[in-house]
This record gives sequence, structure tokens and C-alpha cells, in this order.
Amino acid sequence: MPSRRASGFTLIEILVAMAVFVVGMVSVVYLLSQGAASQTRAEDAAGVAAVAETVIADLAADPKFVVGSEYPRDQKDAQKFREHPDFPDYDYRLEVGETDDATRRTPVEVQIRYRRRSVEKTYTYRTILLRRMVPPGGTNP
Repeated sequence: MPSRRASGFTLIEILVAMAVFVVGMVSVVYLLSQGAASQTRAEDAAGVAAVAETVIADLAADPKFVVGSEYPRDQKDAQKFREHPDFPDYDYRLEVGETDDATRRTPVEVQIRYRRRSVEKTYTYRTILLRRMVPPGGTNP
């Protein structure tokens, strides 16, 4: 006749197994929530970078952005946030610094603002653009 002890699990063994299971499940849920948060941060960073890249590319391609021109610093609303037409969830503000006449280097700063879960976030991108020279015999647009 087999002993009663050898025929099943003890209460302690079941409690230890349940504790291991609970710790494992809590770890899995934590990792899933961290993964979702990381994905949200990555999507936000990609969106902000796309807005900044578009704004800077539009400025560099603008025919008014040449040496000798104060554009866009002469714009009255240069300090206001504007909604980007291609990215309606994002607002941006473009600040253009003084151009170094010897090197044509112009510091540019783009601030991008957006709202997630009723929290406003702002990112700032800085770069240096080279202003184009006015073509010989040409005029500033």
C-alpha cells in the first residue's frame, strides 16, 4: 500500500508553485506595459523628427532664404507656434539666428509642440543652414 505522502503534492509545494506563477505573470505584464510605453515614445519621437525635418527643408528650399535677406526673421509672426499643414497634431515655431556673412552659416531652431493624454510636450531641434548666394546679376526675391 503506497503511503499517502507519496501520492500527491503538499500544500507548501502548491503555494510555492503559485508564487512562482504569480511572479512570472507580473513580470510579463510589466514587460508588456514597458514595451507599449517605449513604442509610444518612439512614435512621438519619429513624428517630431519628421516635422522638424520638413520645416527645416522647407526653409532651406525657400527662394527668399539667401545671403543679405532677413527672411524669415522679418516676419511678424515668426515667434508664434503654427500648425504644420502635413502634421495637424503638431505645432511648430521656427527661430532663425543671425547669419555669419563670412561663412553664410545661419543657426536655426525649431520647437515642436504636441499634446498626448492632456500633457503638452515640447521638443527643440537645432541645426545650422548655409544661406544661398544671390546669383550674379540677380536680386533678392
